[in-house]
Amino acid sequence: MRRSKKIIRYNFLILPVVLVFSLVVIRLLANVLINFSRETVASSSQECADLVENRVQQVVSELEIYRNTIDRYYQEDIEGMDAFMRSTYQENDIYPQGVYIGGDDNFFLSADQWDPGEGYEVVTRPWYDQAVGSKTFVFGEPYLDLTLEKVCVSVSVEMDYEKSVRVMAADIYDDYSDTVVKELCDEVNLDDALIVTGNEKAVVASNQDVETGAKLEDSESSLYQKIASLIDEGKTGINIIKDEGIKWNVVITYIPVSNWYLVTCIDETTLWQPVFGMIPGALIASFAAVALLLAFAFYYARHAEQVRNSAETDRLTGLLNREAFRSIVDSNQKEGMMILFDLDHFKRINDTLGHPEGDAVLVKFADLLKEFFDRNSDHPARLGGDEFAVYIDKEVSAETMNGMMERFLKKSTEIFEKYREQELSVSAGGVKGTGYEALYKKADTALYNAKNAGRNRFNLEEE
Repeated sequence: MRRSKKIIRYNFLILPVVLVFSLVVIRLLANVLINFSRETVASSSQECADLVENRVQQVVSELEIYRNTIDRYYQEDIEGMDAFMRSTYQENDIYPQGVYIGGDDNFFLSADQWDPGEGYEVVTRPWYDQAVGSKTFVFGEPYLDLTLEKVCVSVSVEMDYEKSVRVMAADIYDDYSDTVVKELCDEVNLDDALIVTGNEKAVVASNQDVETGAKLEDSESSLYQKIASLIDEGKTGINIIKDEGIKWNVVITYIPVSNWYLVTCIDETTLWQPVFGMIPGALIASFAAVALLLAFAFYYARHAEQVRNSAETDRLTGLLNREAFRSIVDSNQKEGMMILFDLDHFKRINDTLGHPEGDAVLVKFADLLKEFFDRNSDHPARLGGDEFAVYIDKEVSAETMNGMMERFLKKSTEIFEKYREQELSVSAGGVKGTGYEALYKKADTALYNAKNAGRNRFNLEEE
């Protein structure tokens, strides 16, 4: 009897220790789960931003072809320019009205033959003003096209014309961003998600059906006003905002091609809900709950790593995506080589054989990159559209690289034999150096020189 009482007394003495230990473990694991939830939202936000960036990069790549064609062949041939632009009218559902061009000499030409009439001053138009002095495409502020009842953004760029300042533009109808935002909210159980422009912080797409073009800083929502301030301060990533008694986890992700920001918001209470459900069971069976929570923590940590890895790869090809590739290049302090690849006449594949066949071509080419550049020092990537790259982070002789590139182009010719009618081939340009931005610009110039020399060739230049 005495022994039984002693055991009971020991149990009562141990029980508080076990309970305190359990509560400490639960608290620690709760923090792990909360941090995991935050990182999951951040990773999903990055994936969503990558989808939007790939979409706008595709549009910019197509418009770049139009600009280069007009600059090269039709600067002084207005009739030829008009015929070329009309040939593209309504060819693309993203910009169905086609492209239009205006100059400071009040020159104006539109693919859809729209006549602005007397009093129309090109230089006063926002699409013209935003692009003057910019040789890269600039995305304007969004507005609602009442004719088509769609969100519209003007994308424009200054052309290479010496006699006057000419700007080429197209009106982009971006239903895609709105769809991606709504799907993201459903997938991650977000309270809010929206895409805003970098300059005015104007809404491009929203899960809450916020009026298109509305500025965050003018919103009645103090949360939106605080988000606008964070963007102005350049605070991307995970941010904690307290607003009207609610603690918000806000993830801001930059979309560089369009100079947009993807903003996702989730109430802190929502993040804690899974934790609240675990506490009663843990208190009832403390050690079992600790073991169970540890198992969950291990699973979630492994899953989080998988999520992070998936955020670094291109979904279609399995290669590194642009951001992961940039990070690898910038992290290497020693001299390396960057090679840019472009599929010549790739658009003809999509136009004549369809986009599924175009995707198959991209996958074939990605597999070829993996086959040829398979050393630990090689980092193949898909930067967007039909633009690929390889970064070699160690010293390689010119003789070795030239031999490898000759074999690579020969092999690419073999695998693209069935697309001879579309004249599909590969051009490449490479350069040695350090730093992503500097290497990319120089490699892009080398690639341009290769394409300008007749395509289906490579050009490796010294730094």
